Amino acid sequence: NEHNTFDDYWIHPYNDQVLATPKDSDFDLGEDIDLTNAPTKYGARVVLINDKKQICMTHAINKGYFKLPGGGREKCELAYENALRETEEEAGYKIRDVVSLGRVVEYRSAMKRKNESMGYLAYTDRYVGTKLEKDEIEDGTVVEWYDSIDDAIAAIESMTPENCAESVAYRVNFWRVREIAFLRAAKQYLEHKTETAAAPGEAADEDFGTDFEE
Repeated sequence: NEHNTFDDYWIHPYNDQVLATPKDSDFDLGEDIDLTNAPTKYGARVVLINDKKQICMTHAINKGYFKLPGGGREKCELAYENALRETEEEAGYKIRDVVSLGRVVEYRSAMKRKNESMGYLAYTDRYVGTKLEKDEIEDGTVVEWYDSIDDAIAAIESMTPENCAESVAYRVNFWRVREIAFLRAAKQYLEHKTETAAAPGEAADEDFGTDFEE
């Protein structure tokens, strides 16, 4: 129910590191207010990698913004299930080898609420087709693949309130921080994994985070 937190829903060990806490004052959008008791919207975002090692992004062409696949959590849905469902709906793929990267907590004073998103890294499994919602279709949402995490970050960095639709201009500030935080965490994890494979015995994957399979 609405009183539960990530800890209440989560049923596996995971990396709970807070990667970023953007707030209005970070973007010169006014004074921050106390959001301790404000409503919190929970969600998930996925750094999705295909067999060509490309990174998936959704691009809302009519509104000018980019996002990682993901979205809000449904009532009584596990955080992990949230990631599975949203990736299937927006990217069209079942996913495997899921790794939790941490979370981003947004303090949106102008909206008088908090947004808490869990970030994951995952690999494509079976293509099942997208199931976009009405507003996503109206926004002209398409799936795009980038050759590297750095290319995906560059796309996110190109997204500014000035070159996006006015209806999303405020939120774009927070989206930029959130998506870049998850992409950088994914890059760090992959680099660590590569170093570990090259030097067996020096470290283990669980030193950074825990792998889960569907």
